Amino acid sequence: MSTELTLLERVEPDRMKETFARITAIQKLLSALLVRDQDFGTVPGVQRPTLLLPGAQKVCVALGLTPSYSVLDRTIDPVGNLVVFSVRCTLVRDGEIVAEGMGACTSHEPKYRFAWVSEDEARAMGVEPGTAPTRRDERGLRVRVARDAALEFVNPILKIAVKRSLVAAVLQVSALATMFTQDIEDMSTFIASETPAVVADAPADGAFRLEFGKHRGRSLAEVAASDRPYVVWLADKATNPLVREQARRFLTEPKTTKHALSAAKPLAKPVVRSTEPTGEAAA
Repeated sequence: MSTELTLLERVEPDRMKETFARITAIQKLLSALLVRDQDFGTVPGVQRPTLLLPGAQKVCVALGLTPSYSVLDRTIDPVGNLVVFSVRCTLVRDGEIVAEGMGACTSHEPKYRFAWVSEDEARAMGVEPGTAPTRRDERGLRVRVARDAALEFVNPILKIAVKRSLVAAVLQVSALATMFTQDIEDMSTFIASETPAVVADAPADGAFRLEFGKHRGRSLAEVAASDRPYVVWLADKATNPLVREQARRFLTEPKTTKHALSAAKPLAKPVVRSTEPTGEAAA
């Protein structure tokens, strides 16, 4: 007799029904317990929200789970300018292991590997602005330069690895992975930082054109005419500071006839390239 048939013979349908009913009840309870934008976050176009650290901690308290951590890999290399932590989180209840999760973080991730500095600061570091990725934010033009001090981030990198391992472990409890995904905010930061925006001076009105996502190639005025909530989301959540600022200005400044013209007639040239959320996945 095959292994599959042997397994099926051992399954008790009534017990399975009871187990699934219990899982559903726990999921409903946790859904009522967790608070949006505090315990979990959402990204437009992504079906499942991402479980955040406060939410993972709240699940542990609600289910009586005690997390413990073990560092599996600890690399601190001053010569190679590298810091790596790999952590296992074990969730225990009444002395029994309920779930385990893995999490890792490294100084080669863009948020630790690169910094955005002014043009003068970049030149002082031997980097010419024209030879490096640039972007604009509220402080003006910024230039991406490589950091050479990974050891400054030993503690933050360890904390992120711990957080990721906890969230990974919690998602295994009572099939929570069917409700939440993990680290969308980390992935969007990674993508936006790894492929940074190279921007030109952009019009400060509805003619500003998007070069990403479901509205790629359309101006803010065009998008607002059919999907204003998306513009509102960009003004609050866009990872590219220039996109965020343009959306805010479009929503708050008095509209001119140019807005209407831009909505009616697309401009020929894009003014920004970025890696914002596509509407199908996080940025």
